[in-house]
Amino acid sequence: MKAVNKEVETFAQDVIEKFTKEITDRIFLYIEENESLLKEYEDLVSKKGCHSVNSQIGRVIKVKYNVNNIDKDDNIIVESPKSSLIQTKYTGHTLK
Repeated sequence: MKAVNKEVETFAQDVIEKFTKEITDRIFLYIEENESLLKEYEDLVSKKGCHSVNSQIGRVIKVKYNVNNIDKDDNIIVESPKSSLIQTKYTGHTLK
């Protein structure tokens, strides 16, 4: 078994930490870029409302990826998501 290169490990951990903070936005971007998922999302929004659908997706992300919300005291609430499906700011995440 090869020894772990600390420089590479540190880089990988940094990438994963940054990705985790943006995971909600990235999942919504994935929905936007996938025609069938976008159609299904739009159907759900028309039935349940945008806030309800987005909040529930956020909760599922938190459970499925086993992450914590970054609270307001840490000042890491993303103000401007890249996904147009997110109408307001969203909470970033951190690994448990």
